[in-house]
Amino acid sequence: MINMAGKKTLILILTAAIVLMTTGLVAADANLPVQLYTQTNTNWANDKMGQTTYTLKQYGCLTTSLSMVFDCSFDITPKEMNKWLTNQKLYNKNAEITSVAKTANINPGKVKYIGRYTGADLKKINNELINGYPVIAKIKYGKGFHFFVITGYSGSTYYINDPLKNTPQVLNKRFGEPSKVIKEIIIFHGTPIGTQLPTIPTSLIQYKSDGVTGIALGGTTTENKVVMKGGVSDPSKNKVQLEVEVKPVGTDFTGTPSFSSSLVASGSKASVICSGLSNGKYHWQARVKNSKGVTGPWQSAGGNAENMPDFVVSATPVTLKVSPSSGKQGTTFTFRGDSYTKKGEIEFHVRKPDNTEYPVTTLTASSSGALSYKYKSTTSSMIGTYTIWAIDSATGRKSNEVKETITAAPVSIQYQAHFAYTGWMSNWVQDGDTAGTPSTSANQMEAIKIKTSNYDVTYCAHVAYDGWQSWVSDGAVAGTVGQGKSLQAIKIQLQNAPSNMHIKYRVYVNGAWKSWVSDGAIAGTVGQGLPVKAIQIKITT
Repeated sequence: MINMAGKKTLILILTAAIVLMTTGLVAADANLPVQLYTQTNTNWANDKMGQTTYTLKQYGCLTTSLSMVFDCSFDITPKEMNKWLTNQKLYNKNAEITSVAKTANINPGKVKYIGRYTGADLKKINNELINGYPVIAKIKYGKGFHFFVITGYSGSTYYINDPLKNTPQVLNKRFGEPSKVIKEIIIFHGTPIGTQLPTIPTSLIQYKSDGVTGIALGGTTTENKVVMKGGVSDPSKNKVQLEVEVKPVGTDFTGTPSFSSSLVASGSKASVICSGLSNGKYHWQARVKNSKGVTGPWQSAGGNAENMPDFVVSATPVTLKVSPSSGKQGTTFTFRGDSYTKKGEIEFHVRKPDNTEYPVTTLTASSSGALSYKYKSTTSSMIGTYTIWAIDSATGRKSNEVKETITAAPVSIQYQAHFAYTGWMSNWVQDGDTAGTPSTSANQMEAIKIKTSNYDVTYCAHVAYDGWQSWVSDGAVAGTVGQGKSLQAIKIQLQNAPSNMHIKYRVYVNGAWKSWVSDGAIAGTVGQGLPVKAIQIKITT
């Protein structure tokens, strides 16, 4: 962390460091921010190379490596590189590039071919890297050869962008000792990386959340959102963005951006939205970053003393309450809050017990700035504690977080049976109680209806003379009524229930209770002509 006596000191230190870097007077190590492309990228992996049937995915390592090196000077992808090579007929029948030197003709004003050199000349490689030029290297690979881009080194360790890998690699670990595995290097000179950094941002101005109303130096805003704007440019004309670091006064800058704009054209203005700021005094700095990932020096805003604020946030906090704070599945929770922008948009955030978030719900504050929202949980709502907060979209003010706990709702199973001589039972029974009379009487069960309080239940009856019927659900009749056909077996299943929840049931047949079965298994008999006289059903967890 830098302990600064003033903002100008930091600028001078950074400027001096940049001069040392670009003149090669710092330590001999180098690490260049080269765009990583892979030959397996689906945007071009299956593109044919020249008039061959070979694709970039198969043999496109050199084409991809050329794209990475050239992209340091102008925007080009492997797809565009391959198309140009194909049009120029620079591929032979084996998809090999016939003249690497001619590839510089793709943009003569931007890149220049220097040469191909046999062997692993590490001194030459180091010198190129120090001066801002990545190097293409060739190694033996399997039965053939492979190309990649050397992007940096530290001591005897070399870093590469390998077209076969999605992340930067260490050459020593991936392929072995550089001095032994490198068979050839190819060098081009374009725009040296590091010698043309993005410029210092200009005309840094701070605004309220509308991006129009300025905040004077040391001024106060009543919102938790501030917009920073500044001019951004890059000598290489790459697209650029404005990066901003915002810190409370008394806290040193770390050089890590807090907020960033989108990429814009070089020479234009960029706008950064800084939201979620707590009440307090702030200072800020900004820098320009180009599309290649190269950053320019930080520029302090305001030019005032370091212990003086650039702006002050003094916002009336927005509030949020929930009632009740806990309830069983199916409970309705009511949320209320105050001090939001009148008739303004509110972002309502809910983090679930598994630490994932629901999509943001958009609410609208009342004409007095109040929040009022009701949410009815369901019988399938996740059990556990939820974290909820709201953000006033117009000002960026974030409410306090509230907790809501949902507990499991009791699950009840109800059933009602129809018998040969007594018809439908007068009342439903539930949760393991007996429907029917366990006896040897002729009052056989002929139909049944089943339902639950929380989940769907499906069931299927086996009936004398008819066999298995179709599945029915949630209180529908399974079996027959008025046909004198006994119900002889049944299968029952819960639907959309938690995995630890099971439905168990047993029937009384031929003078005895059968064993309990569960979750769709057959209770009763099939093909024996034995009617069911009674049934018990229950849900367990």
